[in-house]
Amino acid sequence: MTTMKHLSIILTATLLISACNQYREPDGYGIFYNIEWTVSADADGKVTDLGVEEGTNLRSGEVVGHIDTTILVLQRNNLISQMAALRATLPKEAIQIEAYISEKEALVNELERVRNLVESGSLDSKKMEQTQDKISILESRIEAARAQIKQQSASVLAQIEVLVSQKHLIDEQIRRSTIYSPENGIVVTKYLNEHEYVLTGRPIFKLARTDKLIFKCWLDGATLTKVNLGDSVTVVVDGPDGTLVEHQGIVSYISEHSEYTPNHIQTRDNRTRLVYMVKIDVPNDGTLRAGLPAELHL
Repeated sequence: MTTMKHLSIILTATLLISACNQYREPDGYGIFYNIEWTVSADADGKVTDLGVEEGTNLRSGEVVGHIDTTILVLQRNNLISQMAALRATLPKEAIQIEAYISEKEALVNELERVRNLVESGSLDSKKMEQTQDKISILESRIEAARAQIKQQSASVLAQIEVLVSQKHLIDEQIRRSTIYSPENGIVVTKYLNEHEYVLTGRPIFKLARTDKLIFKCWLDGATLTKVNLGDSVTVVVDGPDGTLVEHQGIVSYISEHSEYTPNHIQTRDNRTRLVYMVKIDVPNDGTLRAGLPAELHL
């Protein structure tokens, strides 16, 4: 009986020693942070609709609201009417010039697209040369047509060009009055509601990425020598019932400047030592949250 008791004590002690040996002292401590974007107004005006609330999941490019464009639309319609009235006074050659100019603008945009495809190797350079030839032909036709019209018509064309530029400006202002999500994520903060007036640059809502978090930790100089950009490391968080849960991450940033350990980092050493901040990208399986403390193991 005594022998069995001794064996039980020895076995228990062995298990405790083994459990202690499995735990390694962390190489660093830190906290998880969201990857966030603050979406601000690109135009002045009253918010006519805003379809987001805190906790709303958004897709990249998703339209979530609008800023009032009533005045802008009226201004654009007025410009269109003025251009139509001026075109009615033009001879046939001047009208043809406008058509050539519009065709040339389309070809210039096409040339830029083709050039990018050629540079990436997705398209033969012959297509770019053909587009350049078409632009040159149109430029010759524009010059020939201009030589045939009188000075009065040229003056009208100049007025139309000014109005076209003004219309492009208003079109851009109308486009900027649409509020959209720049990335996939979840709305963490909403700063205003419908019917409120906003100025350019005022925050509308804050968006946070959900599939990945940033783990910021602070390492001393000796530990920093073990870390390189792109390294795969282990980040450990507290799990249920006193367990530890491991997450794999990639080192994405290493500070070049030392600082004192931030007060909110609960280290076991003296906080007066100098440390370096390291950022680690950690995929989120749904269990990680901003503000969650964790340990780094190299």
